[in-house]
Amino acid sequence: MIDLSKNTNCYYPSERILKKMKKSIDTINYYSDAYVKIEDEDFLKTYNIKPENVILTNGSMEGMDLILRSLKLKKIGLFYPTFWGIKEISKNNNYNILEKKLKMEPEYNMEDIIDLVKKTNIIYLCNDNNPTLHSINRKTLLNVIKENKDKYFLIDETTLSFNSKYNQRSLIRYVNKYPNLIVVLSLSKIFGICGLRCGLVFANKKTIKEIQSIQLPYSNNTIATAFVNNFLSEFKKLNNCRAKINKNFKFLINNLDKDIAKKTYYKESSFVLVELNLTVNYNNFVEYIKDNGIVVSKINQTYPNLEENYIRISSGKKGDFKKLIKIFKDYKEKYYEKSIH
Repeated sequence: MIDLSKNTNCYYPSERILKKMKKSIDTINYYSDAYVKIEDEDFLKTYNIKPENVILTNGSMEGMDLILRSLKLKKIGLFYPTFWGIKEISKNNNYNILEKKLKMEPEYNMEDIIDLVKKTNIIYLCNDNNPTLHSINRKTLLNVIKENKDKYFLIDETTLSFNSKYNQRSLIRYVNKYPNLIVVLSLSKIFGICGLRCGLVFANKKTIKEIQSIQLPYSNNTIATAFVNNFLSEFKKLNNCRAKINKNFKFLINNLDKDIAKKTYYKESSFVLVELNLTVNYNNFVEYIKDNGIVVSKINQTYPNLEENYIRISSGKKGDFKKLIKIFKDYKEKYYEKSIH
């Protein structure tokens, strides 16, 4: 079964990294470090930060939970649909949630952002957004952060990390300049290590101390602890991988049957969002794909407020996408053309 539903990097972890990880399996006999220190000098230098500006968390969701718990604010602003976890975390921390609906456009609406900022204490922006791929450029976002010093901005860059211009678009290097800025990043997606639960939180020294004060010691598993700096050292090598993923997605998008795929949304990310034609039987089509050996994300189940029918296809190798393209064509011949005649 080919899994194109997990929204992860299809080229990681590499065989070289896997061999190293297998050799470290005996570390499970021991506790990990109570708190993990990020020490990769190249990574820290690239983003102009120090070890005290970043902590490793048990996945980015633990990071978001620690952030909201430590800040002890009352109101959070969200767009929807966005990463489902932030709403659950906000509820668990008794935040009042103010939501604004996204239209299927390339960019976030600035008036909506400003309105959320005015009415809440903290705003969460997934940039680029999962699942709609809405984005906002760095200069514009930094201006909003600068002009609203009394409000916090929680920026999730997990999807953005697949972009070849990540270094130019990331806000990590600004966490010391703007005390109200916090950035979260999941290593689980970009390095294909979801089972290790590796999230990073970036903020100024004071905020990191407050977050770490409520983090349980030994919350990270030993393999994640041992390898986080190894993964960060790979960050500078990611652009070759990003280029391959981007090339594969362009091949897929150019060859998907247009009678099935009405529209595609893609921004050099970890997935392509495919809007299906209304004449396609949604559940039947997704099951047909699965029956033919490929799993895609039935995104409308996770985000029921989507008005049209979508599937999300995560990064895959060219051979995987060739099989998926054929499945689209076969489905059209078997079901779709019969249904419209």
